[in-house]
Amino acid sequence: MGWRDREWSEKLKAWTSALQAAALRPAHKIEVLKTHVIPRLYFHLILSEVSQNTLRKLDQIIRNATKELLHLPPHVTDGILYSRNGSGGLGMPKLEVQIPSAIVRKREALEKSTDRIIRASFQYREECNTDTIGGLRMLKVLKEVEDFLASKSDCNPDEEDPGNPVEAALPMVEDQDRPQDKPENRYAAWREWEFEKWKNLISQGAGIAYYQNDNISKTLSHISGGCPFVKTARIKRHNKILDRLRMYVSKYGWTTYIEPRLVAKDGTLWKPDLIFRKDQKIALVDVTVRYEDNNMSLEKAWNEKRLKYNHLGPEIMELTGGSQLEHFGFVLGARGKCLDLNNTLFTFLGIKRYKSFAQQVSRLTISLTLELLQIFGDR
Repeated sequence: MGWRDREWSEKLKAWTSALQAAALRPAHKIEVLKTHVIPRLYFHLILSEVSQNTLRKLDQIIRNATKELLHLPPHVTDGILYSRNGSGGLGMPKLEVQIPSAIVRKREALEKSTDRIIRASFQYREECNTDTIGGLRMLKVLKEVEDFLASKSDCNPDEEDPGNPVEAALPMVEDQDRPQDKPENRYAAWREWEFEKWKNLISQGAGIAYYQNDNISKTLSHISGGCPFVKTARIKRHNKILDRLRMYVSKYGWTTYIEPRLVAKDGTLWKPDLIFRKDQKIALVDVTVRYEDNNMSLEKAWNEKRLKYNHLGPEIMELTGGSQLEHFGFVLGARGKCLDLNNTLFTFLGIKRYKSFAQQVSRLTISLTLELLQIFGDR
């Protein structure tokens, strides 16, 4: 390949150093490391079949860089780095496992090939592909993973190992003529092995098993409405819907006040989403996106929003100069439902043709919710 083992390390160190100097947040740097920096090595490492020592050195560089980017102490267990996101880990690649695993699958695919040229190439090189595959499987790290997964399947014979998106992204050679014979990836669930080691640590593994079994934190309702990890994406969704509503109503001659700062009689500060005024008519609107838990959940949210700022009537009239004040909620379901009660706002505003706008804002909500779920899935 034209690269010596030492050059792999130098190249990776240069990339991680440049990443550390970049003007990005730690979470963004980790995302770049996972999705752009490390995958640049996959093709070369798999094709050249580098030694395990080289892979261990590269893994050490990645571990050190990850901990420095996140300001973690050096003694933090590697299980946090390699465990799945759903188990509380970072989901970082581990070349020592993934590269030999990909090489095994590559060679198994070649072994099953019916192409005469491929078979003749092994004979020409006087190489026994079967023996090479067997030797790779006996590598200490792959043997430990395979033994762990075997013992796990003995305890849970009906349980299937979940797939791993990072492992699946590794390139490999497969037989295009017979795709049904694609070699099985027997090491796809290696992250469970890493999580098990982390969980068994006396100090750093305490309580982590409860996180893995917390199914509530993985529901659409929680992710869409309460997960702190995607809070920024939720705010973005709210603001885009609010801005779309503001632009639509403004076309009909309504003056808009966006999140005005209002001080109540008791001294507390309130910031309603939108206030529309035209002549003496005032409409206060509070926007929200809720998950459709049941038939009444969106209606309940609409009434909550309608009543939320009832005590600010005098302050709103003083701000806008109007006298006919009405309160409205503007509620959308996380899966795109536009509540019928939202139509009372358009009726009050004198807007008759609003069905196309309701469809547009519903599609916008769906796309933003999917984007939010994608961010959660990639964490």
